[in-house]
Amino acid sequence: MKVDVHKDGSLWLSNQSTGNSAMWSRVKGAAADGSKLVIQPHTVNPPPPPPPPPGSVFAGRGLFTTSDPSTAVGKGATWRACQMDPEGMHGAGAYYWMARPTQEMADQANQLGIPFIAQAEAQTELDVALGLHLTVPKALIGNPNSWSQVGFNEAAAQGWDLILEWYWNAQPGYTAPNARGYPRFVNVCFGIYSEGTPGQPGYVPQIPLADYRAVWHGSFSCWKAEAMTAADWQEFAT
Repeated sequence: MKVDVHKDGSLWLSNQSTGNSAMWSRVKGAAADGSKLVIQPHTVNPPPPPPPPPGSVFAGRGLFTTSDPSTAVGKGATWRACQMDPEGMHGAGAYYWMARPTQEMADQANQLGIPFIAQAEAQTELDVALGLHLTVPKALIGNPNSWSQVGFNEAAAQGWDLILEWYWNAQPGYTAPNARGYPRFVNVCFGIYSEGTPGQPGYVPQIPLADYRAVWHGSFSCWKAEAMTAADWQEFAT
């Protein structure tokens, strides 16, 4: 093998002893500086994260219900999701959502072709969701901040879309949604409800939909339709 340094400092190699120029090749990332041969590292930038999944059935404006699916009917929602846990009630034309998902209900969704939403507010809940077999569009509703990195990666690899919970009413310090860069993030769910008694410990006030939308301008959903006020419905329609 022969080595040659060109006038521009670049390094060329040939596996021929004759010096035939057609057989010479330049060594990338290498240069000669005087009597020194400088090998420059060749770095490869990681690919950018993929864009959100196009055409997700969980984009647009969604409504969640628990006990009364009729409250979400005729309100102009892109999609509706009814709770399919034992305490919930299903409504015609609605997606399934479950706080405690089971394979039995996942099988039913598969058979009927109904999109499925599984709650994942903690790693333990995410583990249950990741163990489901689903052939329909599927989404997690929760917050990736409560997942392990392994769970985060596995959820994305399995093709789960993310409906990010933003319950500003229950977490006043959480002033803007943050999906931690989850690649299949498609929707923010606003906490439209109140709990407890004003002035008492544990009270969760209701925040108007307009306050959430003043901060977040993308696809959104509301949990829950049963608690929305007339002003909320007016805002939902705009």
